[in-house]
Amino acid sequence: RGPIRVIFDDVDPVVTFIPPTPAAGSIHSQNFQVHFDATDNFSVAPDLTCKLSVSNNGGTAWDLKKTIGPCGTGETETIQSSWCKVAGPGNCGVRIEATDASGNIGFAQRLFTMNQPPEVQTMLDTSTPIAKSLTLNATADDDGFLNALSLTWTKVSGPGTPTFSPGNNVLAPTVTFSNIGTYVLRLTANDGFFTVSDDITITVFHEPPVVDAGPDQTINFGLPSVSTTLSGSSTDDGFLSPLTFQWSRASGPVSITFGSPNSLTTTATFSASGEYTLKFEAFDGEFTSSDLVAVIVVNKVPVVDAGADQKLVFPSLA
Repeated sequence: RGPIRVIFDDVDPVVTFIPPTPAAGSIHSQNFQVHFDATDNFSVAPDLTCKLSVSNNGGTAWDLKKTIGPCGTGETETIQSSWCKVAGPGNCGVRIEATDASGNIGFAQRLFTMNQPPEVQTMLDTSTPIAKSLTLNATADDDGFLNALSLTWTKVSGPGTPTFSPGNNVLAPTVTFSNIGTYVLRLTANDGFFTVSDDITITVFHEPPVVDAGPDQTINFGLPSVSTTLSGSSTDDGFLSPLTFQWSRASGPVSITFGSPNSLTTTATFSASGEYTLKFEAFDGEFTSSDLVAVIVVNKVPVVDAGADQKLVFPSLA
């Protein structure tokens, strides 16, 4: 009887990436495939099994994603983009590990970069007067692996036309609206592959006119009456009807007469002294705004003059 040969398998399998596996560091935006050979140089039948792991931190730690099972040459596996969700270069490491029947392990690993979708966020829903512009504050982040981020503001819904300044392709433009109502605006970002968006709802409203009845006045009364000039002013967004005006007496001892009660400027005639409060109103077709002005009509104490003193000489009786 000859000697007994004991064969120990202490040779690790060999795993090799083969074409058309993408190059290390290549950038991907969707699922991609790796191709590999798994071989064992031990003379006994290799009997290899393989598994696939992914690293999101540059190969420091690996997460098992698939047990492939028996493997050999000419193998192909698909790398899911959802496996690589951490932003940064080399964020998608792929490791193919082969184990033989004796427990020897061989592997090949390669770091790829998975392009992540950009992130955009508009500001919170808001409201704005139609006569004023609104700044659309927003944020947009991207990993920058593909093209420069393209931004576009558009109207999703609304009764009028929004106008963006300096344009609708900047992150934080100002916007004005042609009509009151509720608008939905959308910010869209595209990095060359992914398109993402976020919406904001804006309520555009009409403001009441702003009025000023002018400064308070004090005037002197004289019979039979005394007049003064009242000068009101008003501003409005001009969205609805042209403004109409009305002067009236809010309080006072007697009625007064307005020369042009429906004009910005009018005369007011007083037939008695006293303290008067006058109201100036502006109506824009929806809102009425008013302001008060005080007019004090002073009844001055009359000034009299009895003339110069005189000296009379009484005639003599003699």
